[in-house]
Amino acid sequence: MCPPASLSSTFSPAPPSTSEVLSSLSFVPSSPLALAAYTLAATQLPTPILNHSLRVFLYASHFHAVPSTLSTLPYPAPVSQSPLNLVHLFVACILHDLGASTITDRFDGSQRFEVCGADAAVALMETFADESSEAERLDVWAAISLHTSPGIAERYSTLTRHLRLAVLLDFGRGDLVKQETKQVVEKEWPRGEIERVLGSAIVKQVIGKEDDGKRALKAPKVSWPWALVKSHQEDVEKGVVPEGGVNRAF
Repeated sequence: MCPPASLSSTFSPAPPSTSEVLSSLSFVPSSPLALAAYTLAATQLPTPILNHSLRVFLYASHFHAVPSTLSTLPYPAPVSQSPLNLVHLFVACILHDLGASTITDRFDGSQRFEVCGADAAVALMETFADESSEAERLDVWAAISLHTSPGIAERYSTLTRHLRLAVLLDFGRGDLVKQETKQVVEKEWPRGEIERVLGSAIVKQVIGKEDDGKRALKAPKVSWPWALVKSHQEDVEKGVVPEGGVNRAF
């Protein structure tokens, strides 16, 4: 199991106050759950991953506001088309890489990083039970768990689709928003070598497990974490440093 999110822990650095969050991030939904999710992410994620998560929410919320953006997708409609809740979308986006935090090992459990992040998100949502139903918490869990699973996340639900496509867009896969729009977003929330930082964090977690059995749980064969570790190990064996330090499987 992945360690649950302990909301009573003392964070470092100190989490921003509600007023600070609202003044600097006017697009964050105004709800106790959304603000708690932001605080958790802001105190547990390195800046490149935090900024990536904010950009992902901006793109995903754009898909929600302008549904025609996704009209040309080569996928049938999601199996579940429940109305999209912006607070839950924010939670899924801001916490989708929480399991890959490099600040602490708090969320580095025995499961793959996507699942650890999903477990933490649900633990947080359960402390604000009046803001979500069990089905809605399951949808957020699925969105985070499946965000690296091509062809599945796009079909499971509207929430899983929005998160998956927003992540791909931020990593240069797809043209669902204009390049000029991305430039504006990235100027406000700089990339900060996100590809290198995130890829390295996932690999470090896996190779830090002391035996192959635990590594297999953290990076099951043919998963994205497994591909990252495989590429890293091949480069180490060959004495090769990938361009920019970015894992070739990213």
